[in-house]
Amino acid sequence: MESETGTLASYNYPLPYDDSIECVWFIHTDNDHTIELSFDFFNLSGSSDCTEDYVEVRNGHWDTSDFAGKFCGSNEPASVTSDDWEMRVAFRSSGKTKYPGFKATYETKSEY
Repeated sequence: MESETGTLASYNYPLPYDDSIECVWFIHTDNDHTIELSFDFFNLSGSSDCTEDYVEVRNGHWDTSDFAGKFCGSNEPASVTSDDWEMRVAFRSSGKTKYPGFKATYETKSEY
């Protein structure tokens, strides 16, 4: 089984992220693979509906692709596996507070 790996991190990680940041990562692999995203460190500001600082994961390339999860606060999220060969990861900060941010790794996995 072949796999590829990579790392994503919030802007300035491990230092506190800046105000009003938006970072978007697009992860693509061969169409017979999926992508597993695992969080190694996670510490964002928390809000009941994750509207201020958050990481959003979608199954596909677009901000309208199928929703896979939206995370905030200091609890490390469970890993997320894509439904197909594309994943969109977005990080947004509101600018109201400063936290260390997040670090995540991804690995592509063959379906066979």
